[in-house]
Amino acid sequence: MDKLEQARDDALKCLKTVCVGEEALDMDRLRRLLRKQLREAIASLESDPHHAVAFRCIGDALYSQNEDHFISRMNPQTDLVALLEESSEYWLSLLQKYFTDDLVTIMGSPSIDLQTKMAEEEKSRIEEQRAQLGETGLAEKAARLQEAMDFNERPPPPGTLASVPVPPCSFKCHNINSWSSDGENCPHFDLKEIPMYTRVHSLKTNFVYINLIFDTSSVDESSRKWLPLHMNGLAECPVRRGDILVPHEDVISETEQLTVMFGNNVGFERIGNFSVGHFGNFVHIETRCEPQDYEAVVNHLYEILFAAEITKERLLVFAQRLINDVAQVRRSGDKMMYDALRDSIYSKNSNMHWCTVLRQQKFLKELIEQLNAGGDSAEAALLEARKTFKSITQDVWLHIASDFERYKLSTEPWKKFARENEITPVPPRLYWDADLLSGWGGGFVLGVGGWESCCVAQFSPGPKGHAIEDVAPLMVALNYFTQLEGPMWRLIRGCGLSYGYAIRMSPNEGRLIFSLYRATNAVAAYTKAKSIVEEYLNDANFDEDLFESAKSTVLFEVVENEKCPADVVKRSLLNYLYRVGATYNNELVRAISAVTPEAATAAATRWLPALFDVSQGKLAIVCNPTKAKDMNTAFEKLNVKLDVFESMEASHFNN
Repeated sequence: MDKLEQARDDALKCLKTVCVGEEALDMDRLRRLLRKQLREAIASLESDPHHAVAFRCIGDALYSQNEDHFISRMNPQTDLVALLEESSEYWLSLLQKYFTDDLVTIMGSPSIDLQTKMAEEEKSRIEEQRAQLGETGLAEKAARLQEAMDFNERPPPPGTLASVPVPPCSFKCHNINSWSSDGENCPHFDLKEIPMYTRVHSLKTNFVYINLIFDTSSVDESSRKWLPLHMNGLAECPVRRGDILVPHEDVISETEQLTVMFGNNVGFERIGNFSVGHFGNFVHIETRCEPQDYEAVVNHLYEILFAAEITKERLLVFAQRLINDVAQVRRSGDKMMYDALRDSIYSKNSNMHWCTVLRQQKFLKELIEQLNAGGDSAEAALLEARKTFKSITQDVWLHIASDFERYKLSTEPWKKFARENEITPVPPRLYWDADLLSGWGGGFVLGVGGWESCCVAQFSPGPKGHAIEDVAPLMVALNYFTQLEGPMWRLIRGCGLSYGYAIRMSPNEGRLIFSLYRATNAVAAYTKAKSIVEEYLNDANFDEDLFESAKSTVLFEVVENEKCPADVVKRSLLNYLYRVGATYNNELVRAISAVTPEAATAAATRWLPALFDVSQGKLAIVCNPTKAKDMNTAFEKLNVKLDVFESMEASHFNN
């Protein structure tokens, strides 16, 4: 709390000095941020057009008073360009108008005592309610609840779902052309001049999409634990430019000035600190820029990757910033469940193992102590930081996309990325996450403080890879059970057993994942899901309307993967990792459209019998620590044997 109060006082003091004129506004930075917002406004129409337009329309409906307001909301670039011309007096008047002394500050901090008190109060509340209602009252409430559930579960009139027209599969897709270092050379971008393996894609776009992928498969375990720290501090260290050391503030400013977006992740499709995505042994650096800034952006990328000067001061900032995020991450029961589950099955020779929040918390605290000790201890930590960053960024390949027919992009800035003793770029070593998994069987209950509900995830055998003949019928079969108005929607969510539920494929891990999210009665929800699947396997009969609805839903999900140019670029990169062709999505759409009940039944019969078989998979349950033992007892009655960890510190996370 002391730090929060200090931060509040410092922020108010800073605002005060600007408002009274003691400190001048940095107009260069202000205009730089406006230009960045202008680029992002234009880019949003290419990366997320549906939401960009929809949210502007919603804002208009809520706040606009006339047609001029509507035009202004739909064209934010007009106002942003006008704001670029405003003087410092204009901005100062805004600060003085809105940032006054009339304010309220709300602060909160975690409290174990309050957690215990709330758990006791909830237990007492339930006991008192039972006593007040008595046997007669409880029976009456049960009857009313059952009546409401029966009413809620009424099936729709016959033919309702089938009456919704399904659009044809012959829709128009974004056209994209591709070339690679190990294939045909690109006529617009000479791949022979690029000193690393490169994949080039040309499509209609106003931007240049640059993806650098670093393969850390050969990195040693001691280097992997540095990954979150290095990624958190990427592009925020001083860089060596000839004889000049460029301050980190200028490096950050240059990133803002040159790029529409800049980000990095360990793996793909999962963002945030202490998160590892699919193909987690790849480190993904992504940036997007306007064509006129392309060469400057490539030079900037080289500097932050290969000319960065890691200092003690910056390391302390990055480490403390990550530690500050630990408490919030640990309160997310859903994330802790998936992290703990994957941590229990991924090998130590993986980034998934070393990037978990508890291991990182322990490592970061030790690092801060080492740096603050000074002398040889701090110097050793600095040397290790520089060594591990060099190790992580050693093996790189490039994925770049733009409108190469419209923009002439030079290969020259990439030549400085050349590595010693590498004449011909070597294609990346592709792998499946499934190759890193082991230790199947059993599961655990994990207590997470501050998490009042319950969530469940279970891994079971599934198809490995993205072969259409395996994926299409199984996608339809799984969606049949989980779709809106489907069996699980009616009998799990409709009955109030769990707010969320899912059965999905993870082809890169060769697994199916069954999950429950914010379950009020995890045992009942789990039992009901199991009985729904078993009942179908015994009967093997699909409802005709629900089956056609499931196909439509899956088709929409697949088509949405390529709804805009930014998605097409992302999909072109993922398709390479998935080892499928450029037309995979089109082929998948046609295959899904052609799935028959017999094909879906065959897929379900092949994979679903093992969905709830703990001996072939792994089960993780996260709940409040006070309920961990009771949860384990309840699952034991289902013949599911689990380990119990009343806290994360007591789990395998801490090993």
